[in-house]
Amino acid sequence: MDETATSAQYARMKHIYLQMAASVAATFALGTSAACAQQQENTTGDPVELLVEDEGENANWNDEPQTPGTWRYEQSDGGPIAVFVGTTGVDEFLLTCDTGLKQIGLRRPGTSSENLMLRIRTETATRAIGAVQDDGPNPFVTANLDVRDPLLDAMAITKGRFAVEVEGMEPLYLPAWAEVTRIIEDCR
Repeated sequence: MDETATSAQYARMKHIYLQMAASVAATFALGTSAACAQQQENTTGDPVELLVEDEGENANWNDEPQTPGTWRYEQSDGGPIAVFVGTTGVDEFLLTCDTGLKQIGLRRPGTSSENLMLRIRTETATRAIGAVQDDGPNPFVTANLDVRDPLLDAMAITKGRFAVEVEGMEPLYLPAWAEVTRIIEDCR
């Protein structure tokens, strides 16, 4: 091999490597300056206050262990029912469909002499709903939602589970299984 050909090849490769290094450096420089330009400056010099919603012990509800049990889907005279049954065999939470009123009842076994708030938490929505004592043969605290309420959709599509909280009762962290979606769709 000719010595001049080898040094010419090295010179050409050196030139290519220098161009590539310059391109990479320019890319990082542009990215850094663009990121810096997007940051807002605090021109007053005052400390910046971050507003964070504090919900106390319920702030990380999705980290709580899932309530043990399983969903069951049933048909009744009034319409379909989805029941979450605890490991002891006791009904812990019911979703009932009133086909005549086009409502879904959120029912938690228990009694109360006053109206309570029932709170549903999902990945995308949280809402407190006024609940009343049901006058049926079994004592339930009940809140009703229109079948088209977006909270029902949030309960059905939430990742993994949703929370049911009623004042004075232990919260439930229920899996969003097919029975939840089925009752909503069947009631619509």
